[in-house]
Amino acid sequence: MSIGLDLKRRLRAAIAPALFLAVTAYFCWNAVQGPHGLKSYATQQQVLKQAKAELALAEADRDAWLRRVRGLESDHLDRDMLDERARALLNLANPNDIITENIAFHLAHVVDLIVAMDNLSVDGTAGILRQFERRGVLHDLRQADDDDAEHLPPGPHRVRRGLGD
Repeated sequence: MSIGLDLKRRLRAAIAPALFLAVTAYFCWNAVQGPHGLKSYATQQQVLKQAKAELALAEADRDAWLRRVRGLESDHLDRDMLDERARALLNLANPNDIITENIAFHLAHVVDLIVAMDNLSVDGTAGILRQFERRGVLHDLRQADDDDAEHLPPGPHRVRRGLGD
């Protein structure tokens, strides 16, 4: 009987620490794995970081649109913005503007000389190229029909037929 009483006494003495250990383990597990635990906190930090990046992109987009809208307001009318919007809405473009803007863009980015070839166009491109050629920033390789090949200067002729001809 003394063994049974001793066992009961030891069991009763062990219940409180075991219960305390179980409660402590439960709280520790929730502190790491629970809905408000460390893993959840790390996930929420990642979501917050993504949301901040998306917010920065949205604010930049909003600022760009605000600048565009301010350019179309009646008290501060930007003629370039109005022209751009009209062309976009009407689906129109002046080919001369495209050529001029393209050449100006490349000249603004540290290009010393542009080499261009006009393929017998009739839309005014040759005149625009001649203007830039007079300024000394463009060399126009005028393309000609095969009948006109003997009248070409040696440079464009070599380019047209292949180098070394």
